[in-house]
Amino acid sequence: MLLREITLPLGTDHLLIGSLLEDICRREGLGVALKTVLREYPGSMHWHWKRGKENGTLEVTHWPSENRLWISVHENRAAPWTDSMAARLASRLEERLSPRVGTIFAECEE
Repeated sequence: MLLREITLPLGTDHLLIGSLLEDICRREGLGVALKTVLREYPGSMHWHWKRGKENGTLEVTHWPSENRLWISVHENRAAPWTDSMAARLASRLEERLSPRVGTIFAECEE
């Protein structure tokens, strides 16, 4: 399984992470296949992202109480596009969450 942890700076506004993630994913041509809470991570939000009707699924989990955000690709859900997309999403999220970029709210309004 591929796992990419996203660095969340101290003071991250966790209420806006979902909007930011959804905005970035849609701009990358991904659609939400599932949005739920994971029982093993209380208070988390978990998404399954797909690229059209292609095989493959990216999973993204945000766990605010632990200040964590990660992207995973399970072996049975890997496809030719998933690893490179996971890297691109991780990079774009870290870029937008970086304190030097400004607020993530401003990024969502583009």
